[in-house]
Amino acid sequence: MTPAQVCELWNDAELEVRDELMMSKALSNSYAMAAAFAPLDAVPGMLAGRPAFRTAEVIDPSAFKMIGFARVISDGAFAALLLDVVVHPDFRRNGIGRRIVNLLMKKCIKEGASACVVFAPRERMFFWKCGFRWSNRYKVMSMPEE
Repeated sequence: MTPAQVCELWNDAELEVRDELMMSKALSNSYAMAAAFAPLDAVPGMLAGRPAFRTAEVIDPSAFKMIGFARVISDGAFAALLLDVVVHPDFRRNGIGRRIVNLLMKKCIKEGASACVVFAPRERMFFWKCGFRWSNRYKVMSMPEE
């Protein structure tokens, strides 16, 4: 997966514009990433039901379009933060986002992370369906925006 593919997906999903150079930096500093791809001629209905997920090397990336993505930053031992979960609008409600999130969270838990968190200003119900719950253990603080 390339920074350009991730930025294109963000644009398709009508989220804030992501700079390709900054995305490259973000991807290179990520602990883990997962993406879903569909053939360029895919239509949303063809993925109805339960889409197949396989780990594979794409032979001809020009024949596929990224339709889902997420990444994790982590210390590799105690904590993991899920970021940038996005599914192309035409392919939502097919289980793609949930499968990507579950794949990443299983990896983090397997490798010892006891705290897997997500900041979910939007789509709280989506993350609830993925198994995330409100926690009294963590309080979120942020620097004020200027």
